[in-house]
Amino acid sequence: MPGEASMLAAELFQNGFLEREGYNSPTDCLRFNCHLTDKVASDRINVGEHLVELASGGKQANIQVTASIETLKGLAGAAAGEMEFSLPISSLAVRRMACECSVTRVLLSQESLVMDVGRTTRIVSPSLKRALKTRDCHCKWPGCERPASKCDGHHLLSWINGGPTDLDNLVLTMSPAPSDGA
Repeated sequence: MPGEASMLAAELFQNGFLEREGYNSPTDCLRFNCHLTDKVASDRINVGEHLVELASGGKQANIQVTASIETLKGLAGAAAGEMEFSLPISSLAVRRMACECSVTRVLLSQESLVMDVGRTTRIVSPSLKRALKTRDCHCKWPGCERPASKCDGHHLLSWINGGPTDLDNLVLTMSPAPSDGA
């Protein structure tokens, strides 16, 4: 957790966010990093409390992340993603979130007016996941033998880059998948 918080604090410092928020000295940045470490730990506890409910088919959380296609693709120089009531989030964080959730495309005009709302197709359906578990039996990451019950379906050709959510384009990998860009 401290490592994640430190990486986020460093990224926010590089982007000028900390300075804009009044964290101007190294001591201020250290104080922010400690606060962020506590926040990351608290968030993980909150997430952990809901894992049993989610594993038993409970309702999944619904959050909105606003990000450009460049951010989703992880292109250099892409703007940070935005979430309501949150600090800006890195391209990597946006991609991690997008990997395990459904994504709906919403196209905005330059004036931020909704021009088009696409369909949600990224998530692996329960029946498709059963077929994937039957086919793959365990994690297909090289050297990993985790059982199918500890794995998720991940896109071989990233959904963001046009990869379909079908059996031919999915593989079981451990959760979370190692930087696969799915």
